[in-house]
Amino acid sequence: MPNIPLSRVLPIAVLYERFTDLHIVEYGRNRLSTITRLKPSSMFEMGMTTWDTVITRRLHDVSPKAVSTYVDAYDPRVVQAIQRVLGRKIINDIYYGKATLAVEGEHCTVAEVLVGHIYPGMIHIADLEFSDPYSPIPEEQRQYRYTEYRGLGLLGTFVDHVVSLARELGVHEVTLTAATADHVPLFERHDFVIANSPRAKIAEKAGIAVPMIRTV
Repeated sequence: MPNIPLSRVLPIAVLYERFTDLHIVEYGRNRLSTITRLKPSSMFEMGMTTWDTVITRRLHDVSPKAVSTYVDAYDPRVVQAIQRVLGRKIINDIYYGKATLAVEGEHCTVAEVLVGHIYPGMIHIADLEFSDPYSPIPEEQRQYRYTEYRGLGLLGTFVDHVVSLARELGVHEVTLTAATADHVPLFERHDFVIANSPRAKIAEKAGIAVPMIRTV
């Protein structure tokens, strides 16, 4: 497998061009426990992406309820539980990067990404944010739930980086979980579609945590 760091997905040079005094933290696979502590729900979704794929495509002869205790509790340790059930590593590599900026004494997020190269051959975007802390969006003008600041126009660049990396790794699918149904059209503009699985159908109806996929 080529030794290509997932950190390439974060456009750090562009961020430094736009903002000064950025503080950036980056963690890789050797800090998996730290990443899990910082982003438990994102790690849970990463594990569920693998499990959903395994069950839907019948890649292993396992019961769909084999990790139900962790699923029902939204426990990020579902990653380790799936590894035990399948008898194999499911996170080949992982990268977490966050850039913050001090604005009026507060540490504001400028960029945050969490990306994993996961079994059975996918790049999963587990967390994604690009925000301009100097451009808050008035509440009545907000298009997306949970989005308080205008973006940086870097989503296309980021997706291009992920797709390029996937191709170099020989990976043919990029997955993500849209936070809400409102975000689905945003990712559809970048060639993602709602995954074809029972979990995705339930999530789409509920309007939250909608699994999406793009073939590359």
